[in-house]
Amino acid sequence: MINLNEKKQFFLSNNSYSLISLMIPVGVIVFLLAAGFSYLLKKNVNKPQELLAVSGAEKVKAQQRESKPSPNYLKEEQEEQDKQEYPKLKEGITIKKDWKAESVLVKDHKTGKILLSKNIHKQHPLASITKLMSALVLLNSIDDWNKRITVATNDMPDSLVDSGEIYSASQLWSASLIGSSNKSIFSLVDSLNWPKQAFLQRMNKKAQDLQMKDTYFAGVTGLNKESISTAEDISLLLNEVMKHKKIQQPLTTEEIKLKPINQQETNHVWNTDWLLLGWIPNKLGRIYGGKTGHIEAAGYNFTVQVSDKQGHVLDIVVLGAKNHEARFKVAREAARWVFDNYKWQE
Repeated sequence: MINLNEKKQFFLSNNSYSLISLMIPVGVIVFLLAAGFSYLLKKNVNKPQELLAVSGAEKVKAQQRESKPSPNYLKEEQEEQDKQEYPKLKEGITIKKDWKAESVLVKDHKTGKILLSKNIHKQHPLASITKLMSALVLLNSIDDWNKRITVATNDMPDSLVDSGEIYSASQLWSASLIGSSNKSIFSLVDSLNWPKQAFLQRMNKKAQDLQMKDTYFAGVTGLNKESISTAEDISLLLNEVMKHKKIQQPLTTEEIKLKPINQQETNHVWNTDWLLLGWIPNKLGRIYGGKTGHIEAAGYNFTVQVSDKQGHVLDIVVLGAKNHEARFKVAREAARWVFDNYKWQE
């Protein structure tokens, strides 16, 4: 017969065994769950870094795709480069250099490209081309174009106006640019009542502003041989004056009648540009305006803006031609040569 204590001990022994048996598989399950959770945790922690690395690589590739020029872009860039090359010499043509003048320059007005040149950096007396710069300074200095001005008394050579005659500022302006009147331009400057050097300083300052690096003005008429420039600098001056209608219009006026306010006699004034007048046949499309100049030290100078019938515009400078007609003929022939031997982007 089993007593009570033995039964109790038997019961406890059996239950402990059962609990131990139960705890073994539970522990295994917990271990496996913990290991799996740890693995998943590590995997999830690394995943954003992997995604970041992938997205970064894709971003670089995208940037490379964006930075790579498209075929259309390359085509447009090539077309732009081709345009910058125009006007260009036709195949097999060599630029002519034998021109009967000290300096010759032909420049494409639109691009600024020099198409023909001879001694374009050589300094040369300006003569009456000086009046273009005088006009630029006067343009912003004269307030009243109807103002009456008495022609200054001096010994300057002039066949258009005489000392003591009275004209309006507008009349003297026209005589200066159409007929290249020395006394007219001098009287306009004199009417400002500025010190002589003040006006010259403005002329030379304007030259600096226009990048005319080899130019110096010593007078307002061009009679002074110390007023010097180069063909390249003069092309810059021509380009600037053509922007101002007040200057450009007289340069394209063939003739005017000039009557002093205090006299009855009327003078007939012809433009000094014989290409404009047609006295030198040229068959050019259009003459936009030009200016002549002559003193003994300079020979015969001429600068002009012309076009062909297709509208291609040239800025031309001729310095030191041998005679009066030669400067116009050299300019005409230089223009013709360029139009015949260059091709433009159409």
